[in-house]
Amino acid sequence: MRKKSRDPQTASESKRLEEYEFYPFVVDDGGHVEFSAERFVAAVRHFLTTGNPIAARELIVIGEQNLVRDTFPSDDVRTYKELFQTYDGASVIHDNSAYLENYKRIVHLIGQSFPNTGIEILVHDLVNPSKAVIAIEHGEVTGRTLGHGATKLVLDLKTRRYHNQDKLNYELNIGARRFKCTTIPIFRPEYGLVGAICINVDVRFLREEVLTDNQRVHAFFDNLLRTDFELDENILSRSEYQAALQGKRHFLDEAIRAVGGTGTASAQSATLRLIGGLDSVVLSRFKVAGRYTRFDPAIREQLLDARLAIRSGLTSRTGNRENHLVWGRPGTGKTFLIHEIAGELDGVNYVELNLARVGEEDLRAGCTAAIESATPSLVLIDEVDARPDAAWPYETLLPFLDANVEADRHVVFVLAGSSGESAKDLAQAIEKRPKGKDLLSRTPEPNRFAVDPLGVGDQISVAISQFLGEGANVGRPIRRVEKAALYYLASTPYLSNARQLAEFAARAVRRVPEGEERLKYDHLFGAGDPENKEFWVGMNRDAAELVGRYVEVSP
Repeated sequence: MRKKSRDPQTASESKRLEEYEFYPFVVDDGGHVEFSAERFVAAVRHFLTTGNPIAARELIVIGEQNLVRDTFPSDDVRTYKELFQTYDGASVIHDNSAYLENYKRIVHLIGQSFPNTGIEILVHDLVNPSKAVIAIEHGEVTGRTLGHGATKLVLDLKTRRYHNQDKLNYELNIGARRFKCTTIPIFRPEYGLVGAICINVDVRFLREEVLTDNQRVHAFFDNLLRTDFELDENILSRSEYQAALQGKRHFLDEAIRAVGGTGTASAQSATLRLIGGLDSVVLSRFKVAGRYTRFDPAIREQLLDARLAIRSGLTSRTGNRENHLVWGRPGTGKTFLIHEIAGELDGVNYVELNLARVGEEDLRAGCTAAIESATPSLVLIDEVDARPDAAWPYETLLPFLDANVEADRHVVFVLAGSSGESAKDLAQAIEKRPKGKDLLSRTPEPNRFAVDPLGVGDQISVAISQFLGEGANVGRPIRRVEKAALYYLASTPYLSNARQLAEFAARAVRRVPEGEERLKYDHLFGAGDPENKEFWVGMNRDAAELVGRYVEVSP
């Protein structure tokens, strides 16, 4: 029979675990930190006879990190379990999980700040290395999900700490994949290393897929610069604040200036060819719905099919669920498209609810008003992929998605989101959420479609649409547009966002003098705008043939 251990409280010590000669890590001849099973067992036996809660609880953390329950002989495992019981190891594990909750929130918020950019961020719980990943955003970059392990990371981070090294901006090459990575260890005074935040950037995706395609460059920056609301706060120093009030527009890093430009040579050449070959634009040729236009014929035809499906649910009472799922990156005009579809039909009650901004009561009230309307309702639930950890959004929506079947109502729902790279990716993201499968069961595959990012031709057609519309509104009809103006609109990344492009174009029209029917390059800018001067220099070098030449435009 095994001899009962002495109560560790009868003899106590207060040293840190690192101060004992049996500290269970050693450094080999190559300078690598390794776990010592022999020292670990000696430490366990010591703390079963001599009390030291601080050191013993850190030892429990190390035991869990190094999977001693799975790798040690049975006698040593029994001894370790006795230590675990004596020093309340369960509370150590629970305490560490609670400690990492805020890091999980940090990872979530940072990840949500940069959607669809090929940047993965996650947090490891290194007290449970076999199921280390406890929070992850954009896991599609590496294919990892919650619960993936990180069994080698503990010793690697301990080795780097021993050598006073940071694991910052390192490269990983795995087969054909290449990543830029940073790993930030999380240390606690009482337990030592307990976790890590990791940032992984898909280098080949950015270099080979994004940088070689002007449309994707624009989409990348749309996602990088995406905002959800505006605040009135000052984050500038006093001097920078004064400079901003006097017209300073941005900070320019000299490293960026050295490699600046409007895009790759091939993308720039394609833009020049497209605009240079335009003599006239009849906007109706590109129409999808109302004022929403698309230049690419394949994209346009797909969206016309989606428009027809949505309209058919509004023009006749089918008694079926008329629910649609639409994916599109921020700035592609998803909201505008649905708004214009509603505007084409007389008597349609249009309701727009943004799931990132409304609470449960407002969501329920908006949907209730829609299904109780005396006329057909088109309801857009924007950012349907927001609030990923909350159950109430989909629980609230589900009864309304059944309203046509269960309550003989006449309503069409369009659920719009931007997760992933396609409607399929959006559906997969929704499926993982509480009640997500139930929500998807009410949006059949034929009713799922994508609004692809704006290309150069789309930027031109959207701008011309705004020029014509705003010109009519202010009594200054636009008949011709200078090609140099179109070149600026197509070459400026932030204007690939449909909303920003529309606002920019409307301001330009208001600068056109009364009686002038031409919109010129100069009308794009206010007096003294430094961006005008900077772009003008480059355009005269690369696209001088577009200056003073015009495109005839008509609805």
